Amino acid sequence: MALFYDRTETADAITLVYKHQPILNIGFLACFVLLIADLDIGGVASFVLILFTLFFLLARWFGTFTPNTEARKAMKDGSVQVSGSKLSFKNPFTIKIKK
Repeated sequence: MALFYDRTETADAITLVYKHQPILNIGFLACFVLLIADLDIGGVASFVLILFTLFFLLARWFGTFTPNTEARKAMKDGSVQVSGSKLSFKNPFTIKIKK
């Protein structure tokens, strides 16, 4: 599911750019903060917030499972270069795997 990342492969490296990860992280963080803030909201609103939190959590996990598995294997080999930030749109989280 390449909606959450861009995978570019060249002769000497594989580059994974997590372009939409800030949206998922900020959405997950916002839902989580609202859940633990003890705002005295109704039961339906709490249930909806829990559903949104689960949605963001599962979307992030399923959307990045394949590239994360590939990056973990490369980390064991020691051929990984990581740059960027998980919360930045200008400088997205990037993993470069050397072949």
